[in-house]
Amino acid sequence: MFEILHGHPPFGGEGNALLQRICNSSGPEFDLTSCRCSESAADLIQEMLQAHPARRPDTMQALQHPWFTEFDREKPKVQTRRTATRIRCVTLVEPLPLCHRGMSASNVLKTRSGLLGGGFCTGVGILSTHIDFQLGAETDLEFCVTTVSVALWGKSENPREILVQSQAREGGDHSTFRRHIVASADEHEARIVLNVPLQRIRLKFHGNHKGIFGIAIRKVNFYGYRVKSLHVNISMKDAHCGGGASIYMHTDKLLEGQVEEKVHLSLQKALKLGARAEGTSVRYRVYRDIHSGSMHTTTIVQLPKLDLAPEMIPTAAKMDLLYCSGVSRAPYPILRVYLKQEFPKDPERKPTRKLAFETGGLEPANWSTTDILKLGYLSYPTLHTDDLELDPEGTTRVELVFDNNAGFVHIPLRFGLRLYYIPELPTPDDESEHSDDDEEKRKELETLRLEAQAAKTVARSLFERVDEQDGLSEHADSEGFERDLFEEMDQFYQMALFGEYGPRRQAVEEASIWSAVVETSQAEADLGEQPSEKPLWWECQGTISSNV
Repeated sequence: MFEILHGHPPFGGEGNALLQRICNSSGPEFDLTSCRCSESAADLIQEMLQAHPARRPDTMQALQHPWFTEFDREKPKVQTRRTATRIRCVTLVEPLPLCHRGMSASNVLKTRSGLLGGGFCTGVGILSTHIDFQLGAETDLEFCVTTVSVALWGKSENPREILVQSQAREGGDHSTFRRHIVASADEHEARIVLNVPLQRIRLKFHGNHKGIFGIAIRKVNFYGYRVKSLHVNISMKDAHCGGGASIYMHTDKLLEGQVEEKVHLSLQKALKLGARAEGTSVRYRVYRDIHSGSMHTTTIVQLPKLDLAPEMIPTAAKMDLLYCSGVSRAPYPILRVYLKQEFPKDPERKPTRKLAFETGGLEPANWSTTDILKLGYLSYPTLHTDDLELDPEGTTRVELVFDNNAGFVHIPLRFGLRLYYIPELPTPDDESEHSDDDEEKRKELETLRLEAQAAKTVARSLFERVDEQDGLSEHADSEGFERDLFEEMDQFYQMALFGEYGPRRQAVEEASIWSAVVETSQAEADLGEQPSEKPLWWECQGTISSNV
C-alpha cells in the first residue's frame, strides 16, 4: 500500500541494513507536500506499519478506518482541495543577482529535486543578496503558500539568515514577514512555514558560516494550494459613514487634458466621470476618497454585505493598505478592519464581530493630504491572516474603524483588502484531467519537438543555399584538381609534424626537469649531430621545444 501511493518502499537499503532500519526505525516518513497521499491514508499506513505486532490493526479494524469510508461513494466532479503540493508555475523576476560563473540564480528552479545541480552562488566577498519570484506568472492562478523549502549545500557557504518578503504591487516596497536562522553549516534544508496568499516573493539572504565563496544555495521550492481572491472596495452609494468619517471630494473640475499633468499615475484609472463642462459635451473628471474625520475621535465606515456564493467561504485575507495621514505629532491614527457576520435565518443567534487586521501608527508622508491627487498615497507593509473561520450560514460585512488620535487619515476607495477562498476544482485523476507531472512532461516533449523542427528547418535552408551557390563544377578535370589538393595538404601536414622544426621530430625532446645532465639521444647520433651540453630546464628560453 505504501509503495503504491508513494512509488517506493517505506524503508530503503538491502540485506542486513534493511533489517536494521526496519527494526530500529520509528516508522516511515510521510512527505505530504511532494506526493499525492492523503492524510487519512498516511494515518492508516502508520498504524499498519507499527513495529510491535500487537499495536497493528487486524483486517476488520483496518477496513473500518476512515480512509476506506472516505471514498466509498461516487467520486465528485469538483471539490475543494487544501492539501499542499509543489507550485510549478514559478518564474524569476529580473534583474537577477550577481553570481559566480555558471551558478546563476536561474539554477534554483531548473535543477531537479534530489539530483546534484549547479545551484546559485554569489561569488567571493558577496554576503548579502536577494532573489525575486513570481507565482502564477502570466496566468490567473493564485496560491496560498504554505511552505518555502530552500535546499542548502551543507557547507560553510550556507546563508546565516533568510528573510521572506512580499511585494504588494509591481514597483512597490518589500515588507518582511518571516525570518529564518540557519543554525550551522551542516544544514541541508531551510523549511519556512508561511500559510499566506502570495504572488510576489523575495528571498533575502544575509551572511554565511565563514565560507570564502559567498552565499550558496541549491534549490528553492514553493508548496501550497490554489485559492481565488475577492477584492473588497468601498462603494460611494452603499457605504455608511459614521462618527464623522466621510467621502472626501479632491476634485470635480478636472479636464481630460489635465489628467497626465495633475494626477498621479496610480490614480488615473480611479477617476470617475462628473458633470459636463458648460457649453460643451466634455465631462469633468472626479476623484473621491475616504476621510477618517476629526482628530481625537473614533469613526467607522461600514461596507454593504458581501455578495458571496455558497462555495465562496473566505478562509484567508490580505491587506496592502494605501493611505495618507495628516498629523503633526504622535500618536498617529490607527485603522482596524473587522468582519461582521449576521444570521437572518436564525434570529436567536447573535451577530459576531472578528478583528481581521490592525495597523500600527499610520505615519505621515512628506507631502500634505491636499497633494494626494498629484503625489498619491503611501504603502503600509502587507498584513496577512489565515484564520478567518467564517460561518457559511451568515452574511458578511466589512467594517473599517479609525482611531484618529492626534490626526486623521485618507484612504482610497480601493484601499487594498482581499479575501481569499478555496475554489472548487476538478477532482484529481479524472479522465478529462491530467496530473501536473504529466502536464510538465508534455510541455517538455512539445518544446523538444518544436526545437527539433526548427533545427530541421534551418538545416534544410542551409543545404538549399549551398546547392544554389556551390553547385558541382562542370570542368572536366575538377576531380583531379581536388585529388591533387588533398595530396598536397597531406604533405604539408606531415612536414608540420615531422619536419625540421616539427614537434614530432625525435631530435626535439623535452628537457629533463629533475637532472641537469642530459645524455645525447640516439636520434641525434643517427643524424650525425655533435653532442652538446644542454642547459638546465629553467634556463631554456624557447630554444628547445616541449612536446606537451
